[in-house]
Amino acid sequence: MFVDHVRILVAAGSGGDGSASFRREAHVPRGGPDGGDGGKGGDVVLVAEAGMTTLGDYRRARHFRAEHGGRGGRSRSHGRSGAELVLRVPPGTVVRVKDGDPLGELVADGDRLVVARGGRGGRGNVHFASSTHQAPRHYEKGDQGEERWIELELKTIADIGIVGAPNAGKSTLLAALTRAAPRIGPYPFTTTTPNLGVFVTGEDSEAEPRTALLADVPGLIAGAHVGHGLGHEFLRHVERTRALLGVIDGSAEDPVAEWRAVLDELRLHDPRLLERPMRLVVTKLDLPEVRERFGAIRREVGADPPPIGVSSHDGTGLAELGRALGEALDEAGGESDRLRERRVSRPIRAPFGPARNRGGAAADRGAGGDDGSHRSDRARVGRGVTPTLLSAGGTTIAAALPEIEPAESLARAPRRVGVLGGTFDPPHVGHLWLATLAADELGLDRVLFVPAAQPPHKRRRPVTAAAHRLLMTRLAIAADPTFELSAIEMERAGPSYTVDTMEELQRLYGEHARLFLIMAADSLAQIDTWREPERILAMAEWAVGPRPGNPVPSTTWLQERFGAAAGRIHLLEGPGLAVSATEIRHRVAAGRVIRYLVPRAVEELILDQGLYRRRP
Repeated sequence: MFVDHVRILVAAGSGGDGSASFRREAHVPRGGPDGGDGGKGGDVVLVAEAGMTTLGDYRRARHFRAEHGGRGGRSRSHGRSGAELVLRVPPGTVVRVKDGDPLGELVADGDRLVVARGGRGGRGNVHFASSTHQAPRHYEKGDQGEERWIELELKTIADIGIVGAPNAGKSTLLAALTRAAPRIGPYPFTTTTPNLGVFVTGEDSEAEPRTALLADVPGLIAGAHVGHGLGHEFLRHVERTRALLGVIDGSAEDPVAEWRAVLDELRLHDPRLLERPMRLVVTKLDLPEVRERFGAIRREVGADPPPIGVSSHDGTGLAELGRALGEALDEAGGESDRLRERRVSRPIRAPFGPARNRGGAAADRGAGGDDGSHRSDRARVGRGVTPTLLSAGGTTIAAALPEIEPAESLARAPRRVGVLGGTFDPPHVGHLWLATLAADELGLDRVLFVPAAQPPHKRRRPVTAAAHRLLMTRLAIAADPTFELSAIEMERAGPSYTVDTMEELQRLYGEHARLFLIMAADSLAQIDTWREPERILAMAEWAVGPRPGNPVPSTTWLQERFGAAAGRIHLLEGPGLAVSATEIRHRVAAGRVIRYLVPRAVEELILDQGLYRRRP
């Protein structure tokens, strides 16, 4: 499967902790400290590999973590450095960080780019010995490795890009010029992915033949630069070409107008494309009506050099076209060398998340105490919200909520939108796992988390206020750019009925988007208690995930219950997490830890605000 755009999480390894130990040898009294340093965490490195033509390896597996560094040992033994994690990508891959800024490009085979750097190892207690402090018992913790979401975008590196309207004969021409075997059909948009082929130029048997890589881009129609048709998704693949081959459909009702629409789309995408050497061909010259109008088409196009008439079926004009392509490559000259000079390999500006405090005393960096324990840093929580701000009380929390995007601002033409609702009192890792599972299996562009104001099936109101639940949800989903927060149910008066929410979202996103309601198997088991479930299923497809203790329903049961509409229900594969909000609230009330049941930022908010202290 051809994939040219993915988003992945890369996490470098953390550095190993230093060691706090002392020499213990016969006849060496008071041997002094000899704790070794921790090893460096492994980097995450992208490497361009010739022969790869797609990013399909990263379509499902999206999280990649390098190895951590080893802890220091006795006798000043240095901890083992973590192995770097190498991810192979096709040449022509552009790497961007979360905010869209370019991080680097990998153009040629073997190009390397470090996208996440491993943490530095902590120093052992041997480094803290002095004349006044000869027996230090503290050490440094290793630095955390960098972690970030990055976007990989493939821009195919080809010498010549073939552009034209749908069904103009581009794929047939590619097959005639090269040994490529693209899919060919008598209908528009037969080509759904770029096709590549190697073309040999030159007719002189004594001269060394030249080879050129041709890329056939899906057909362009008016409005392609803003998303019409299929070609808009692949215009990026002509950005790296040295020359262009324009294909004019000689059998079209108005060939010249169709070709000028293609030129307009190229100009709107990137005006510099029209500055490259270009040759034109009029296809389907084997048809009598095309041969009759060929002269008129050449005059009306008015290009210099004029278009070449070709027939991919009987070979007419292909030799002349080969010479013309060779001339176009000669005109392009050293364009490929200039392209190589544009390759970027910049260092990463800052790690994902909060930077560790590298200044001050060793204790500020989490130095261990006499018993080997250490203090953790207080990280910033969420986007611009700190524990100090949170501790100011409910008024301050409410003031922070305008940073949350309202549902109306999210309607920016995503094609596949997941919706996960719930009380989120509090949001936990089970919610995040279910959303991730649905996003991976269904290829969702976005997942909306929709906290409910008052679920109608629960007689008791939520334990915490709406402002707390909104803020906890925002903190929980902050690390994944696919996840978004919507407050539409909070803004609606009365109970939170799913049918009303889906109707509002359908209106906001319009007909171009597919909505997927995400739920666990236990929610589907209670579907008969919902208001108008059939209407909900008509508006949105359902994604049903596993839930321990609640088996996923069989397809037979779904067909008996929902009839033909059962085809709109997707059963997600994967393990379910046995985590519940009720259990988390009880653990907090009993003073028990909730680490790993909720994201760290949510845990800190619960503790700072004293939420769930009373037994629910």
